[in-house]
Formats: sequence, structure tokens, C-alpha cells
Amino acid sequence: MCSRFYVDVNLRDALETIKNLYGLEGYQGPGMIEPGDVKPSEKALVIRKNSVSQGGSPLVMEWMTWGYLPRKKNNQLLINARIESAKEKAAFCSSFRSRRCVIPASGFYEWDKERNKVDFRMADGKGIFLAGCYDMFENVRRFTIFTAEANGSVRPVHDRMPFMISMDDILQWFGDDSRGGHPGGDGKDGGRGTGYRALMEKTMPELACRREYEQMILQL
Repeated sequence: MCSRFYVDVNLRDALETIKNLYGLEGYQGPGMIEPGDVKPSEKALVIRKNSVSQGGSPLVMEWMTWGYLPRKKNNQLLINARIESAKEKAAFCSSFRSRRCVIPASGFYEWDKERNKVDFRMADGKGIFLAGCYDMFENVRRFTIFTAEANGSVRPVHDRMPFMISMDDILQWFGDDSRGGHPGGDGKDGGRGTGYRALMEKTMPELACRREYEQMILQL
């Protein structure tokens, strides 16, 4: 699962690259990045498809709130959805089909059996892009994060991990299932495979991990 992720200043370079490659409406520069942890019910920067680009930027960045509101008031926020079955679940099927998104992050946390906090990130320190979907609840855009079966780097700590999209595949994630590539495009602008479903078959990258007590030792 994914119940907390974080952002640091290293993410600024990744967002500048996305802006230069594809265009990113709503991105106002490095000052938008606020380093720190993001928890359920809090706001985070999210990238979505620009449905009214009309030849402009195909992508939009904006603040959204983490967690779908549950149908029953006593239930918890829906912060994760299994990528394997989201399209079949009533709570997510419409969002999965037409409101997919990407959540930029620097890394995420899981907790091992001894309740040690484990920090997962790319070994090179570059940003990661968590796949998700969003919807409107009480006039507020809210997102949830897709999870997949954990790979070898995360499995010793948890059996699930966030489903991640590489920077090169962001436009394909927003494309339809037959054309891929640029949202609304004809498949000639970098689309590969058969659209976003092809990305669901990809293996998640191996991640570097560090436990909180290991970080404390390094700081001494």
C-alpha cells in the first residue's frame, strides 16, 4: 500500500524537465515544491490530462486532496486502489477510465514488522511518479494512488507498493487504450504498445531503501 509519501527539492529538476518536454500548465516554477511528508487528507501537487488544451500544453498541474470520500460516513478515506482491479470497482472504474493522474514524489514510506519506518526512493535520488486517478467530491478534486504487487526491493517490507510511471511514459499513461502517446494524439508522438494498459504490464523499478534508525546513525 502507500499511506505516506514525501517531496524534497530534488523533485524540482524532474518537473522542470516535464515542462520542457511536454508543457505543464499550472506549473509556476520551483517555488511550488514544498518539501515535506504528505499524508492522507492533505493536499499534493498532481498532474492530469488537459482536456481543453486546444493545441496548448497536454498536461495540467494542480493541487488535489489525497483520498476519495467513502460512500459510508463511518468508513476511512480510500487512499489506494489496486491497479489490477480498479477498473472493475464501482468506486474507481469511471476515474480509471477517464481521469487518470500522476503524483510527483521524491519517495514513499512503508513500515516493517518491527514498525521501523522504511524510506524508498530511486537510487539516483531523482523523482518518482505515482500513478493514480481522481474525482470530484463535494466540489473538491481528490485523488487515490494505485498499488501493485511489490517487487524485490519492497517485498521484504510489504507485499504492495505504489504503481509508478516513468517520466518517458507519462503521456502514454494519459493516452487511450488503442493509440497511446500524446493525449488525443495519433500514436506518432512517442506512443508505444497499445496505450496505458501496456504500462500495467511493466515491472516496477528496483528502489533504494533505508530504515529510519539507519538514517539516525548516519547523522551522528
